[in-house]
Amino acid sequence: MTLKLTKSVENPEPSRRGMTLIELLISLAIIALMTTVALPLFSSYQKRNRLDSDTQLLSGLFNYERALNLSPDYSTRANPTKNFFEIRFTNAGGKWSAALYSAVSGSTNFIDRVDFAGGENLSFKINETNPTGGGDFAVDISGKPPTETASCFLISGQKTAQSCSNSLSITIALSTASSNPGNSKIVQIQNSSNGNLYAVSVL
Repeated sequence: MTLKLTKSVENPEPSRRGMTLIELLISLAIIALMTTVALPLFSSYQKRNRLDSDTQLLSGLFNYERALNLSPDYSTRANPTKNFFEIRFTNAGGKWSAALYSAVSGSTNFIDRVDFAGGENLSFKINETNPTGGGDFAVDISGKPPTETASCFLISGQKTAQSCSNSLSITIALSTASSNPGNSKIVQIQNSSNGNLYAVSVL
């Protein structure tokens, strides 16, 4: 009798070879390239998101000013003889802010403020065609509908009246703004005149 011996052959283990130095360098180069492309895009997205947020905050500040002006209780408490509220735009060290005040017996009382991000520039245009330049600016609101009106002032040591009988446009633009419309926003105040009603809109 012949016996046939068989040898069990196990499956060989898979190769566990590590990355070579060249493969590692290629991987690092790809990661560095992706980071170089992604970081500016992310930074640009953050700036545009902050621009949108600041624009909405400014629009809300104007609507808040209007709501306070329309409130008899607050108006009487703030100033029983001269009813107006003011939003004052100031540029301190290249950083803009917009502060809401109420007038009381010749003095002003702080109510609220919007601080714009560094790198956001503000410019003002009255009646669509007359730019006022980049100085400090103030917008007062007074009266009641249908005679509710906004008055504009350029501030340079003292308040100088600026005619904004039709409208006021406030452009908020990134300092790196180009022709890309996403790099700037406009808050427009339509004054009560020529049959139009006072309104605040974002363009």
